[in-house]
Amino acid sequence: MKRIFSYGLVFFLIQSVFSQHTIELNESDVDMKVLTWHYDKYKNSQEVVWSLEAHEGVGTFIARFIYENGQYEVDYDEKGNILKEIIFYTEDKVPTEVIQILDYRVVKYKIDSFHKETTFENKAPKEVYFRVEARAKTGGEVVYWFDQDFNILPKKRDEVASR
Repeated sequence: MKRIFSYGLVFFLIQSVFSQHTIELNESDVDMKVLTWHYDKYKNSQEVVWSLEAHEGVGTFIARFIYENGQYEVDYDEKGNILKEIIFYTEDKVPTEVIQILDYRVVKYKIDSFHKETTFENKAPKEVYFRVEARAKTGGEVVYWFDQDFNILPKKRDEVASR
């Protein structure tokens, strides 16, 4: 019986260490360094919802909020450094260049999402990408990644633009 209990405990601990957990937080639970940086950059952010995501022992604070009429998601490390910013755009804000590419490559489509993703290093922007997801009338889903000049990137994070 002890052996079964020990194996169960070891399995649980291994699963806890290597799995991803997300915990919803009250703003009072968020580290002051994170709050200071957040409200310095996004002064008038509204409807801020905080969570803490732990993956392989590393914690990331995530803020989801509305700022300047856009939906944002921003990741911070435990020291308050910004790691990633995602801005979700409505369909009417999709740039003409993206629409033209979709018109050329996909027959009758509906845009599901369009967002801008910026990764940071030492609080400075490192990479900026755009991503569009659309459903074709034929039932397939398409995903395209673009650089800052809206050139299609053939591969981003192991995702390939495909029909």
